[in-house]
Amino acid sequence: MKPVYKLDTLDICGHAYIAKCLLALGGTPYTLTSKPFNPESYYSSPKSLSSSPTGDNLVQEIANTRDLNLALAKGLDLYPSDPKDENAANLLINDMLPCIHALHDYCATVSDVSMPPTSPDAHEKRLLLIDLLDKLLASHENIIMNSNSCFYIKNSPSLPDFYMLYIFVMVSHVSAYDPDLDRFSLLFVPHILRLVKLLYSTKAIQSVSL
Repeated sequence: MKPVYKLDTLDICGHAYIAKCLLALGGTPYTLTSKPFNPESYYSSPKSLSSSPTGDNLVQEIANTRDLNLALAKGLDLYPSDPKDENAANLLINDMLPCIHALHDYCATVSDVSMPPTSPDAHEKRLLLIDLLDKLLASHENIIMNSNSCFYIKNSPSLPDFYMLYIFVMVSHVSAYDPDLDRFSLLFVPHILRLVKLLYSTKAIQSVSL
């Protein structure tokens, strides 16, 4: 059984801005609300928010957002409206899902204090993750590397874009344990910038203070 990876861990690396966009995208067209929350009692180390000036507000959003499955369910209706994009979108999703599972698996392993990153199990999962990410980038380079490329329906982000942003944040998170994986998060940046611009232009993140 795959571990359920909570969204409430995504800010640990200080990627507050991207994590906030992820939550906004996962919540579109829903409104995200903050509730009273004490980050110091939640995180093992308060300094996990030190690199994020917006961390205090973000951590409230994250802490009160349910797990990934619910967030994904909110985006299931966000498929491309143009039929010619549908096949490409489905192919992209099919290739991204194994990456997400591998990310969950590897991150759960290296986060386990009883299973050091240098263990054979962690090494094997790392090799699988890198192989899947390499294949994803090779198969969909024209989409991922193009800052003008974005699937959307009525100027709203689509499910493939949600997955793309989620993989980016997850890879960035795993990079805290494995800095060599940073090269993958950097490759996703052009597409992420396009997506963030789209979120702004459609006011999809107007309910979330940046």
